[in-house]
Amino acid sequence: MKRCILFLFIFFCGCHRSVNLDEIILSQQNKILVDDEKYFRYALGDFSYHPPSAMSLLNNRALTVKTTNAWLKLGLIDTIDVLDYILPHFVNNTKDSTWRELVQSTFSNQIASHSIRTAQDLLKFCNKINNILKSKFIFNGRIDDSYGREYLDILRNQTGTCITMTDFANYTFRGLGIPVATDFTPVWGNLNNGGHAWNRLLLKEEGRPFMGAESNLFNYEPLVVSKFKNGQISTTKIPPKVYRVNHYSSKSIHFFGKRVIDVTKEYVDVNDVKLDLIDKKKYRQLYLSTFNKGKYVISAFGMNKNGTVIFKDMAVRLIYFPVVLEKPVPTCVDYPILVLKGEVRRMKPDFSHTLTVNVKYLSSLVQEQFRVLSNEGYENQEERIQNLDSICPRPIDKEGYELYYWDFGWRLHSTRKALNGNIKFSNVPNNSVYLIRNPQNKIENCRPFIVRNNLISWF
Repeated sequence: MKRCILFLFIFFCGCHRSVNLDEIILSQQNKILVDDEKYFRYALGDFSYHPPSAMSLLNNRALTVKTTNAWLKLGLIDTIDVLDYILPHFVNNTKDSTWRELVQSTFSNQIASHSIRTAQDLLKFCNKINNILKSKFIFNGRIDDSYGREYLDILRNQTGTCITMTDFANYTFRGLGIPVATDFTPVWGNLNNGGHAWNRLLLKEEGRPFMGAESNLFNYEPLVVSKFKNGQISTTKIPPKVYRVNHYSSKSIHFFGKRVIDVTKEYVDVNDVKLDLIDKKKYRQLYLSTFNKGKYVISAFGMNKNGTVIFKDMAVRLIYFPVVLEKPVPTCVDYPILVLKGEVRRMKPDFSHTLTVNVKYLSSLVQEQFRVLSNEGYENQEERIQNLDSICPRPIDKEGYELYYWDFGWRLHSTRKALNGNIKFSNVPNNSVYLIRNPQNKIENCRPFIVRNNLISWF
């Protein structure tokens, strides 16, 4: 409702954009200060928070109006995005309120030297700025940088993980009056790999992803692992959820220390998941997790409505495990859920109907492509990584392999030896989720799979 009122105010007063923008920004300042206080004191447990000085707030508002006016007059950005992704003086969990002036002093000549009249002009300008960021930053995946490095600290150190890279871009573009956000997935759903964060440029007509200080607009596809030479996509990483960091939106929710909005359906096909609980009072908060490196990693919260827990907009082509957090480690409380486009299925083992599982490969193509590219780089890999036999491990004849099925934990079904590059398991319970492994290998390296029409589908 607040946003509807705001929209009507902007619509009817659009003749004098700069004046109205100034008034709107002023009216939003108190709400932002209240939100900041709640966030730092209660969400982050930091009771030493003090709001910026009156002079700092005044300067922040003046610079916001100054830098956004040109893009608003050209109709390239939306006023609401200005309020959510430019006006706030905090970009991440730091209390730094001086970054806007630093950005202005560093990049003021760039705007003056670049003529911008259309959305395409602005996109080219953004790439130009990101090229400058690339020259100032080196990715380092070993650095443990929590969500919250100040702009000056990033400029000084010039290295960090994807979290710092997105912050670097957010500081810079917001300082130039261009709304840019951090989108992230807590974990990939079909890979043994942690989550990832990237940037999203929020133009009025469309949003575009890019990787701050690394990959430009038009060249960045955050979900793509590999392509064929003809440009068609071979494999993709699938995020169970994609969240956009936003402390100030009325739609934002809490996600483990962050205020976020759910933007999953901007990236992948989604389906709602509804779980009917036997004990309607036992689990007040239920989560969905995916299996990653041998652990259950939470990606979504459910809403309990009279015993039915609803998970909105879950990415399809994944398997989810319903869990609770009664202990520090997520605990499964129901059978896995297979979510496909137009289908949600509870994967409870059916011992009255059995099948034969024939295993020819020990891992999925996407997992092995990701492993090769991460270890060896992307140069001249296209033909090699499209060939299953060249990168996916095959069973070794006369060696024993174990098959597991999921029944409130991974249960060993049987051990069989490979013959002619194949492992055959008989009398396996139907409608279950399975794992295959060599006893010498750790279960953390395995990926789940199901069997449909005698074919294995990896997740």
